[in-house]
Formats: sequence, C-alpha cells, structure tokens
Amino acid sequence: MSDLSRLSKVGIGCYRMTSTCREHYDALKYALSLGCNVIDTSANYMNGASENLIGMVLKEHPTYDPFIITKAGYIQDDNLMVIAKLNEGGRAKNGLIAISNDCKYSIHPDFLENQLELSRGRLNREWIDGFLLHNPEYYFDQDTQQVSTAEYYVRIRKAFEVLEDMVSEGRIRYYGVSSNTFPFGIDKPSTTNLHKLITLAKQVSERNHFRLIQFPFNFLETGAIKPHHDGVSLVELARANGIVTLSNRPLNAKTEAGTLRLASYEAETQQLEENRDRQIFHDCLELVNQQLVKLEVPGDAMDFMVINLLNENWMRLSSPEAVAQVFQDHFYPFLEHLYQGKVPDDDMTNYRKLYQFANLYAKKTMTQSALTFRRKMITTGVIRSDDQRPLPVIACESYLKSGIDHVLMGMRSVKYVESVKALF
Repeated sequence: MSDLSRLSKVGIGCYRMTSTCREHYDALKYALSLGCNVIDTSANYMNGASENLIGMVLKEHPTYDPFIITKAGYIQDDNLMVIAKLNEGGRAKNGLIAISNDCKYSIHPDFLENQLELSRGRLNREWIDGFLLHNPEYYFDQDTQQVSTAEYYVRIRKAFEVLEDMVSEGRIRYYGVSSNTFPFGIDKPSTTNLHKLITLAKQVSERNHFRLIQFPFNFLETGAIKPHHDGVSLVELARANGIVTLSNRPLNAKTEAGTLRLASYEAETQQLEENRDRQIFHDCLELVNQQLVKLEVPGDAMDFMVINLLNENWMRLSSPEAVAQVFQDHFYPFLEHLYQGKVPDDDMTNYRKLYQFANLYAKKTMTQSALTFRRKMITTGVIRSDDQRPLPVIACESYLKSGIDHVLMGMRSVKYVESVKALF
C-alpha cells in the first residue's frame, strides 16, 4: 500500500512480538482482518523475529496489503556480527558509536543499505513502505565521541541521500525519522529539530519522500502538541509540510516515579490472594533446597542473591517487563547452573508458575496505578465520569482528536485487538 490517506488510524506496533509465539501470530492476523493496515516494527525488535512474524503472516495471507514501517540504527545481537563484517571490509566505520557493552548505533549509508536488505528478506517484501532512522539522538547520548549539532545533521543528511536513492530504485516508498526527542523544545541541542530535517530533505531533493515521523505521545507526554517549534507544535509543523505523524508509547507514560501503564487488568488479577499465593514461592524454595542437598552444597537457597531478590520482590515488580528481566536474566540462568543443565519438567512447572503469578501481581500493581490515574483524569474533566470504555480506547481516541495522524499500539493478543477494534 502506498496511499498515505488510506492508512488506519490505529496501527499495530510489533515491539516484543516474535515469530515464535502463536499468540502474536493470531493477534497480527486478526488485526489485519479487521482493517488495521499499519504495521510498525524495527530490524532490532526481537533480533529480527518481529519482522519474521510479519513476513510469515503476509506470506500465508497474501490478500492483506498493509503499510509496513521498519527502522534501522540499533546494532544488537546478530547485528553485532553484521557490523563487524562490514568494518572488516572497510565499510560503515564512520559514525559508529557504542551505547553500551552489547549495543552500538549507526546510520551510516553502508549500514542502512545492509539493514534494508535484511529487513526486506525477513518481511518477504520487494519494497518497504516506510523506512525510518531509529532514534538518531543517541549520537548525543554517549561519552566517548562527542557529536556537535552540526555533525548530527550532516549524518542525517547523508542518510537522507541514500534513502532517496532507495526510493528511486523502488526498494522503499517513503522514509523518515523516529525520535524520542521530537516533542522537546528546539532550544535544547539534543532535540531532533523537524525544521532542520525538512530543510535537509529539500536540499537532497525538492521532490523528496521524507513523509514520516514517529515519537512518544500519551496523556502525560504531550510535548508534540505544544508550541515548541518556533511557536507551532510538532504536529502542526508536520501537517503543514505533508508529513505523517505516528505516535508510540500511547499507554506507557514516562514519569519521575517510573513508567505509568495506562491499562487495567481487573479480570486477570481478581483471582489473586496474597496469603495463599506466597506458598508458590515457598514450593520453589523447597525445590532449590532439595537440589542443593543433592549436590551436597552447604547452606540453603536464601544464601543466593537472586533468591533473596525474588523473596522480597516477586509480588511487587512494577511490570511484566520487569518480571521478564528478573526471571530470564537472573533466575532461569541460576536454575540452569544449579541443575547443571536442563531443569526437570516437574520442577520447571513450579518455577513457571512462579513466573506466571509474578506477572499477575505486576499487572495488579499497574491496574492500581491506572485506576488512580483514571480517577484523577475524571476529577480534572479529561475523562467523563460516565465513560465506561477501556482506558486504552479513551486514550487513543483522545490522541487522535488532538491531531496525531496514527497511534501505534502493541496488540500482542487477540483479546487486546478485540478491545480496541472500534478505533480501526
């Protein structure tokens, strides 16, 4: 699909969606069947498995013709080997920075060429409808190579030049930038300035194909509709220049106290009963102690930091993402070491039950915060007291009314798609 006027108001964001999960496959297929025709992903989402999922669904259901947006810039997982090979051949060396020990970043033309071809293969597409630079502001957020504002826009212009060539070659249709700093005031040096991007695109070609920008927007992060860009808002400036706006993080607002999830899970969490559920942890604790005895390891389970961490926090983790981090990065590796390989199925059933209930308690925490926020929004008149619709529906409808062209939502289950289908 190339007609920007035919895009559904709500798109499906495929962050944390993977080709290995049947639930994600069913959700994406169901959303497409209901008329949701905007899909947003990135080369680094799930190490390419997010793009693989989209390619799989579209190959098996070729009648769907969505507008697919992907992004490039992050270098993680398999892409660390990709960049190493490019560098060995003398390519993509300039403008390469390290974000952390296991993550680098680049929008060098050589790297963008490489990422486009990998994305086209995973998506099983001859062309990409929208190809975006993914958070280029990372050039400002590192210590080893200080980048001036002038150099920042030189790098973006070079990227725009190769992106315009890709359009001429029929490999992409439109290009753009996804930046978390778009909504900030342009008086900040690290803000990605849309005025300057428009100028750069015109310098590359008067008939350029710079048509897409993406940024965070939600009830608490509303910078995109504030007059931060020489007296006009980001949204107004984009619309005046024929640029389509896509907002992300519609239900995950960044606050000083952490992330506020604007969704509630009463139906899923009403089964919880803390006094009873504590036994789930104690059952796991007993299994760990039994394994320690079997291995003749002195002491007990509480001598290990990860067990203490779970004991103190497993019912109080802030989100499913936090639960995943604790279990997948710490607890499960501990178990593999403890059992010296594969954990017996019976034992693993108990450990997975602990994971499941930790997720439910995280959702309970998020629900309490969301309900408190909803009451506050009712008090201030933002939400009507008689509006009983789910908070995600109310929120997205509000964002669209504020002038955002399209809202991207992470619909990872059929149930989630069903709850917001009225917005398509």
